[in-house]
Amino acid sequence: MVEKLKLYINGEWREGAENDTIEVINPATEETVFSLCMAGESDIHDILAAADDGFKVWKNMPGAKRAGIIKSIAVLIRQRLDVMAQRLTIEQGKTLAEARGEILATASYFEELGELSERIYGRVVDGGAGRVERHIVQEPIGPVFGIAPWNLPAMMPGRKIANSLAAGCSIILKPAKETPATAYAIAKCCEDAGVPAGVVNVISGPSSLLSNMIIPSPVIRKVSFTGSTEVGKELSSLAGRHMKKVAMELGGHAPVIICEDADVEEVVNMTVPARFSNAGQSCMAATRFFVHEDIYDAFAAAFAARAGQIKVGNGLGSDVKMGPLASKRRLPVMDRLTADALDKGASLLAGGATIGDKGFFFEPTVLKDVPENAAIMTEEPFGPVTPIVSYGCEDEVIARANETPYGLAAYIFTNDRDRGRRLVSGIEAGLVGVNSMFVAGPSTPFGGVKDSGVGREGAMEGLLESMTTKTVTYSAS
Repeated sequence: MVEKLKLYINGEWREGAENDTIEVINPATEETVFSLCMAGESDIHDILAAADDGFKVWKNMPGAKRAGIIKSIAVLIRQRLDVMAQRLTIEQGKTLAEARGEILATASYFEELGELSERIYGRVVDGGAGRVERHIVQEPIGPVFGIAPWNLPAMMPGRKIANSLAAGCSIILKPAKETPATAYAIAKCCEDAGVPAGVVNVISGPSSLLSNMIIPSPVIRKVSFTGSTEVGKELSSLAGRHMKKVAMELGGHAPVIICEDADVEEVVNMTVPARFSNAGQSCMAATRFFVHEDIYDAFAAAFAARAGQIKVGNGLGSDVKMGPLASKRRLPVMDRLTADALDKGASLLAGGATIGDKGFFFEPTVLKDVPENAAIMTEEPFGPVTPIVSYGCEDEVIARANETPYGLAAYIFTNDRDRGRRLVSGIEAGLVGVNSMFVAGPSTPFGGVKDSGVGREGAMEGLLESMTTKTVTYSAS
C-alpha cells in the first residue's frame, strides 16, 4: 500500500481539508511511491495562525534551549540516515550514496546553525552626549515562508528550516510536489527533537494558491525561495508589493575555466564526478567548460572518455553512478539542447540520447566546439549535457564566462596563484572554487548575484538576513 504523506500543521499530522491527493512518482521506475495530501484554503488559514503562535513561543525561548533543540534535530537526522536516504532516492532518483551525502550535509547545517544561534551579538555605541548610550540589537524577523525545489529534497528544506530556527523564527515550508517525502521526514525529526507546535509547519498544495494566500498575509515577514529565475522574479514581485523581505536562490550556469597550466588528468578526475552528480540537476553544476586552446583537445577527449564510463541506472543499485532525471519533462529539454548544438556545428563526443523505455534516463553527454549561439551556452541545462569550448586569453574567457545573466557559481583551475586571483576578481559569481569543485557548506553563506538571486542562507550572514536590526537609546534619568 502506498504511504500517504500528510500535512504538518501546528504539531499535528493531518490530511487536507478537501481530501485532495496527488501521486509522487519514482523517476527510475515510473511507479507511484507516495500519495501526497494537498491543502485547501482552510488549511492555509490554520497554518498561518500556527506559525504566528509558534513564533511567539520560539522567539521567547532561551537561546541555549533553542540551540539544544536545533542540534538535537541533527542527531535524529543522522540516526535515521538509512531510512531517509532510501526515501530520497525513490522520490528523486539520485544514487543512494548521493542521497546519504545530502542528508549528512543537511544534519551539518542544523549543527552549525545551532551553534551560531548562540553567537548572534549586538553592540553598544557612544550616545554622543552625557550619559546616553545606544544599543544595536538583532531580533528575529518573524514567520518565514520557505519554498524548496525538487533537486535537493533534504538539503534545501533542511537549510531553510535550520536557518529560520537558528534566527528565532517560525517557518511554513512548502516542499516540491515531486519530492516531498524527505521534507516531511525532516519535519518529523523536528517534532521528535522537541520543536514546539507551530514553529515548523510543512504544507503541500497548488503553488499559486499557497503563494497568493501566504505571501500577502501580515503573518509572514520573509519569503525564502529556491528554484528557477522566472518563478523567483514573480515571487519577488509579489513579496515586494507587500513589503516582505526575500531570499532568492535562483538559477545558475556555472563556467569552468581551465588554464593551460592545469593538470588535465587531475582536473578530469575532479570535474567529471561533480558535473554528473545528481544527473547534473544542480544550480551550482559546472555547465560551461572553457578550456585553454593549448590543452583543449586533450581535455575534451579525456573528459568525454570518463563521462562515457559512468554507469546510469536506478539510484538504489550499488554500482550505479548516475540516476535518472527527476522528472519526465526534463527529457525533451535534454534532446532539444543537444540537437540544437549539433545543428549549429558542435561535435558529439559522448552520449546524446535517452536510455531505455522505463524511467527518465539520459546519457551523460559531452559536446565539443559548441558555438556561442547554441542555446546551451546561455540556457541552464539542469541535466547531464555538457558543452566544452576553447579560449585564448584571460580577458576573453572572463567576458565569455560573464555573458549569461546568471552569477551563482564558477570554477577555476590553474597553478598560478596570481592568475587565479585575477580570474576570481573578474568573475561575477557568489561562489567561486579555485582548484576545487566544493564551493558551499554549512559554515559559509550561500547565494548568487545578477539573475541568480538576492540574499544569503547559511552561516552568520544567513542568520542576520532572517533578523531585524533595532537601535535602542538609553538616557540616564
